[in-house]
Amino acid sequence: PPPPPPPRLFFFTLSPDNPILSGLVGSEMCIRDRSSGTIELKEQQLTVLDAILQKRYDKSRIKSYISSNIETVITLENNGTSEINVLRVLDDVPGIFETPSVDDISIEIEGTELKEEQYGIDVVNGTQLEDKHVSPDGDGHSLRMTIGTSAPLGLQPGKAVVIRYPLTAPDPSPRNQLLVAPIKVDFSSERFGPVATRMVERPPMLRVVHKRRKISTGKEVFPGGKPGQYEIMLMF
Repeated sequence: PPPPPPPRLFFFTLSPDNPILSGLVGSEMCIRDRSSGTIELKEQQLTVLDAILQKRYDKSRIKSYISSNIETVITLENNGTSEINVLRVLDDVPGIFETPSVDDISIEIEGTELKEEQYGIDVVNGTQLEDKHVSPDGDGHSLRMTIGTSAPLGLQPGKAVVIRYPLTAPDPSPRNQLLVAPIKVDFSSERFGPVATRMVERPPMLRVVHKRRKISTGKEVFPGGKPGQYEIMLMF
């Protein structure tokens, strides 16, 4: 076999710019060194905590002075690789609507409705997220929901949790312009672990349509067949 290579020689000239070796300025140092080693790379899989949030109303326009019912649907789809076990939802309800009833709110995963002990819901006066496109009819409300209280939610990747509840606008005034209802969701795979936050990119928007109609009326009186009888015709 060929002889091993000779040891490598390294020469360094010291300068006063190096404060550690300033005492050896002007001298030269020779270092003999030979090293060898191996590097082993191992694959490591990282889980990703991510979700897609959507919120929609089944109507985008309602008429002024006419009571209207609207269905709200919120969807959070787990598009990461980590399981989601806790959700904390903050949902704005514009002041044009009556106070939402907690008993009318349903939460389900893949068509199976969650039990009441698996979540908690509070109704707070005033909207918490939107401060520009608000209703002059009232301050509105916010829904605070915690889902996954008694046990981990277990929302697997590719699955979605769906929240539904009805709203009623009893007497929308024409002063309402554009109304926006944003929502924010904090979620995590562990109760006290790292938290991810998502806000809906396109929150539902609602407009109140006010149309005025001109109505003309008329009345004519005709004598009847007998004395003292008359026929009255009203025209609109």
